[in-house]
Amino acid sequence: TLDGLTGTLSYTGIVDVDAPVNLTACALEDRLALLCCTHQTDGKAYAMTLRFSDTAVAVGPETELEPDFDQDEYIQAWSVAALSDELAMVGYFKEYDIPLQYLVLTVNGDTVTQKYAGEYLTQGSLPCVATAAVSENCCGIAGAVTRLPENGETEAFLTFEGWSVLSNERPQPLWWGLEDHSAGGSISQVSLDMAGACAVLCCVMNGTVYAAVVEIAEHCPKSGATIPLDTSVGYARLHALNENFVIGAVERE
Repeated sequence: TLDGLTGTLSYTGIVDVDAPVNLTACALEDRLALLCCTHQTDGKAYAMTLRFSDTAVAVGPETELEPDFDQDEYIQAWSVAALSDELAMVGYFKEYDIPLQYLVLTVNGDTVTQKYAGEYLTQGSLPCVATAAVSENCCGIAGAVTRLPENGETEAFLTFEGWSVLSNERPQPLWWGLEDHSAGGSISQVSLDMAGACAVLCCVMNGTVYAAVVEIAEHCPKSGATIPLDTSVGYARLHALNENFVIGAVERE
């Protein structure tokens, strides 16, 4: 629990999952979270709720999901975002040269149901994806693309797309855009968070953390300059505290 700048450990607990190879979670409402994971033993994906009291966490029943992917080393590239207390969207990587994939999940009490499965717009994607709620019925997705043109120099692109998501309708794309990093090599990780009406994009490219702010205006994204922040050997993620301040976590040597 947090009180101003002071944090206190309330309790710890264990969610018994059979050999998870990815874990991604989001907050649905006060003291209720949605957890998605893939089991290494059978390669299947599951979702469940986590309900927090003052002294313990109650784990809801596992719901088997039906993502369209073959189990390989990239099944860890998952991300989930809550659009309301009853609706969430999952983004994940399937394989190279095809779009990123999505699942739409609904939550009723402790019951999780998969409503829809489909593809995002980003083609030729790398195994990194991040989702965030732009508004109650709109989800933003960040990904990365790399291409090898005829001159042999790798081109890298940071992508951002928006989708309208309703529980009783298939998701519909609203916009798509990209940030050109042609001078770079490969984007290894992407993160996305919302800061008011803006999205904060972050990626790790060739050991350097880059960030960009994308303004959402009239259903059309407008990106600011991409700036280098720090060096990283792997993990890097930015979280918006409010519309003016962002805090980051970066893995170094």
